[in-house]
Amino acid sequence: MLSIGKYRIAIHTERMLSPSPLIIIPSADGESEGIWHASSTVNSPFALAAIEGINWNDDLSPWPFTPGKGSAFGGKADSFLEDLEHSLIPSILPYLPSTPSSYAIAGYSLAGLFAMYAAFKARIFRYCMSVSGSLWYPGFREYTGKAHECSVELAYLSLGNHEGDRGSTLIRSAGKGTEEICRILREIGVETVYEINPGGHFTDPPGRIAKAIACIARKAADHGQR
Repeated sequence: MLSIGKYRIAIHTERMLSPSPLIIIPSADGESEGIWHASSTVNSPFALAAIEGINWNDDLSPWPFTPGKGSAFGGKADSFLEDLEHSLIPSILPYLPSTPSSYAIAGYSLAGLFAMYAAFKARIFRYCMSVSGSLWYPGFREYTGKAHECSVELAYLSLGNHEGDRGSTLIRSAGKGTEEICRILREIGVETVYEINPGGHFTDPPGRIAKAIACIARKAADHGQR
């Protein structure tokens, strides 16, 4: 476990070959082992770096939002993204067996929102995975619609088929938000994969993330063979 400031980074390189993508995923403490185990069936090579020690509601939200009930969101994604690009990723590289062929950003739930925001905001990522992403976030569809460009070549998005069954009206709009952002991505020329998984929001996050990794790692391997 690598420690940098408030962050802790679990780095998994056993499946990395040259060339391979480095997949970055903000995660809750201790989640990376489950994700790594779930992705054991992924046939294409990759490395995984799970960023822990983040403030979930603050560091992953693009701008402040205070709902009528529940915790507030601090809107500090830009600060976290700057740390990621200029401090965390450069610090990870010496621990890898080879130089990554590309970088991918992944996330589940609010981290899935951050991953999609990073795809539009940053220029370092070639691939993006928003798994059960919080794409209901107020103003996010409008933001992506005005962005007009996105750094990634391939975006993978997925939801559970029962994610709209519970929660506030806003949270239940995640499906519509995800479909709208898929449309926007395709209109600006980003190859987009959208999958529906069985279950609700909390059904098998590691397995869903592993499906996303399989898709991205396979595409990265195809690029490497050209």
